[in-house]
Amino acid sequence: MGAATFNLFASLLSGIGMFVALFILARWATVTDPEILRILLSSSRYRAQYDPAKREAHSERQ
Repeated sequence: MGAATFNLFASLLSGIGMFVALFILARWATVTDPEILRILLSSSRYRAQYDPAKREAHSERQ
């Protein structure tokens, strides 16, 4: 992302700034919850268990 920002703005300072900002964000996320980055990166492989946008009929037990 830092390289993309560098190429977009043609500024070394913007590339370094983006790299530092993302680095600090990643460090904060892993300090808060050490497994969060692994969960986020692997979440695209698994099917959603619950989708609130889907309307499915359900039966009520009596």
